[in-house]
Parts: sequence; C-alpha cells; structure tokens
Amino acid sequence: MNDNLLQATAKRQAGMLSRRQLNFLGFDHNYVRHQVAARRWVTRSPLVVSTTTGSLTFVQRAWLGLLHAGEGSAVGGLTAAKIRGLKNWERPDITILVPASADIAPADGITFVRTRRDISAMAAPERRSPVCGIEPAVLLFAAYTPSSRTACGLLAAVVQQRLTTAPDLAQWLEAMRPLRRAKLLRTTLVDVDGGAQSMAEIDIGRVCRRFGLPLPDRQVKRRDQFGVIRYTDCEWRLPSGRVVVLEIDGAFHMEAEHWAADMTRERGLVIDGSIVLRTSNTELRRSPEVIVRDLRAVGVGGRGQPSSTTTADAMPASWERERWTETTPRSFARASTVPRISNCGFPDDSLSTSASSQAIPTGAPSALASASFAAKRAASDAGGRSLSCAVNSRSRMAGVRDNDSSKRRISTTSIPTPKITADHRR
Repeated sequence: MNDNLLQATAKRQAGMLSRRQLNFLGFDHNYVRHQVAARRWVTRSPLVVSTTTGSLTFVQRAWLGLLHAGEGSAVGGLTAAKIRGLKNWERPDITILVPASADIAPADGITFVRTRRDISAMAAPERRSPVCGIEPAVLLFAAYTPSSRTACGLLAAVVQQRLTTAPDLAQWLEAMRPLRRAKLLRTTLVDVDGGAQSMAEIDIGRVCRRFGLPLPDRQVKRRDQFGVIRYTDCEWRLPSGRVVVLEIDGAFHMEAEHWAADMTRERGLVIDGSIVLRTSNTELRRSPEVIVRDLRAVGVGGRGQPSSTTTADAMPASWERERWTETTPRSFARASTVPRISNCGFPDDSLSTSASSQAIPTGAPSALASASFAAKRAASDAGGRSLSCAVNSRSRMAGVRDNDSSKRRISTTSIPTPKITADHRR
C-alpha cells in the first residue's frame, strides 16, 4: 500500500476514487469497508467512493461520473462547457460521453451519452484532461437538444463570452460531419461571425433574409456625445448618410437599472442624429412584419441600399437571337454521352437556310388551302419525293453515320428573321 500515492490521486480527482484504482494501489475491499464504517469515506456508487463526507461539489460530481463510467469516457455537453468557463447555462445533471459499446450501470444525477465518435479526439488529449473541448462539447449538445433556438443561442453565448470563435466552431462543425442540424448551425455561425451575440440578433438576420432587407451591422462600437463608448445591436446606414439603429430588448432590459441605462444611451444616439427604433424579443418572433414595416418607413431597404436577396439578369432565349452558337457536349463528358457518329456526303460548311413569308389577306378561303395541300400530296405520292443531300447522307443503319465529324463540338445555326410585307390595300 502506498499512502502518498493514494493521497496524490485523491487530490488530483477532487477526493474521488474508484475501487479499481484502490485495488491497483494495494487497498482491498476490507480496507475500503473499514474507512466507510468509520465514516471517513462515503460510498457514492457501487464503483466509486469519496474521501470527503459532505455534499459533493460540481467538480466532484463530474469525477463521480467519469470514474463510474471507466476508461474511454469524458465529460461532455454543458458540463464540459461549464468547466471550460461557460456561464448561465447550468443543468442539474452531469453529462458523460461513453463509447457506444460500453455497458454501464445507471447512476443518480449522471447522464451517460453513448457515441460512436472518437471521444479521445474531442477530449483535448494535449491538455491531459478527460473533458471535451468547448467546440465539440457545445456542437454535440446543439445538435441533439430538443429546441433549435437553444442550440443557436448556445453557439452565440460561447462566442459572446469569448470562449471560442465562430471560425473555430465552423472548423469543428466540418470535422464532425455528419452532424444533425449542420445546416442550421452553419447559418447561425455566419450570423455570429457577423457580430450577433444573442438569439435575438440572430433572429433579426433571419427576418432580413425573409423580407429582403439588407443585413445590419451588429454590435457597432460608437462613442456618444459625452465620450462614452456604446455598443448598438443593429445598424443600417442609409444612402443619405443617416444611421438607423434597432435595439432589441430582452427580459433583463425591463429591470429598472437596465431600463435607465438604455434611456441614457438612446438619448445620446438621438442627439447624434441617429434614428433609434426599439423592439422586444417577443415582438421580433411573433410579429416580424411589423418591425419590417417600420424599418422600411424610415428608409431601410430603399433605393441605393443593397438587399439581402440575390438577383440576377436572365439571358435571352435562343429563339430571340438571330445567330446562336452552342458548344456541346463538353470534352470531359463527350465519351460517356455521345455515341460514335459517322456520316458521308455532309456539307463542308454549316448549312444556312433562308426563308421568307408574305402577309396573307385576312379571311383567306380555307377550301383553297385544303385543295392546294391535297394537290401537292397527290403529286408527291405519284412521282415520289426528292430527298435532300442531308437525308441521302444517312446510313442504312438508323442513328449511325459512316465517318467521324471533325466539327461535332461546335454547332452553328443561322436563323433568318422573316420579312413581313404589309398589305397597303385599303
């Protein structure tokens, strides 16, 4: 038995020890039973004991889950995020990531999340700590939490609290593919990278895209008339040079202290010449069209201001052009899409076809047209039809020509414009 090593291990693990560790250090179950009976130690689970007798702290509960799960596990989810420094996102249970094949007995207050992912790669092995890094921890939680708004708000919170950056989260998002809600999380990271620091500021970005308004500048650093630095939620600069400010108030803005500070800041912005509009989180979610109407009324999204909706000019249709040149097929797809084609008797150059049409007096007798068509059909049936050189060049096998065409890739067709002669008879 090594008392010094026992004390060092207990200190490193916040006073928590597993029975497997105790056996490895030379302390058998009789020694553990004696310590528990003497009320110096406490049994916390069938596999873990503590060298302290009081209520377990947050860190001790995390070690309890790790030691109960055994090797290959790591602290994950919001538990790992809290250890990494995240504030105001506490949950009552401890989250422990375990391999999908692990057979673990339940433990009170511990949530074991099974995963097929490489836990050691997410647990920041360079730090020698069985705790997931902030990026994989929050991304896994955001992917599987029931509420998508909670998922987006968490990403904004970790960036706003300076625990990571949007590019780092985006890099981990690609590394963890496939991941549930990846498209939503990717869009959220674009907003967060643009300055959104709350779910409400992310919502305003979605509203702008939905109604075709330009995206605002977020968390703009400004100095009021007294020289105090202020940060505004959303700003649009109009073509006239004026600035429209939209402040989104959460529940804490209703408190007297915050309310007074907001009014002081708003006065400074108004004196500076800015147009200040205010809204609440609830109105932004339930009545976004009202906010859009007011923003447009003060000039946001007007002429001279780019829209968040992408527009493109359509090319004219081929029949609206007198000459049309098209390259087909592409070289890399030619072998798989174009059969072997050969011909004989084909023209040396592109064939141009000309045609003209004359105006037909209104009300031409249909009987005359029918008789003319019938006469031409009878003459054709009696004397046979004269086939053009293009038709004669066809092979006896349908769909196959006799030799390769060197000009197959470029097809040029000249389409004449019919000339209509107006009828001047009165």
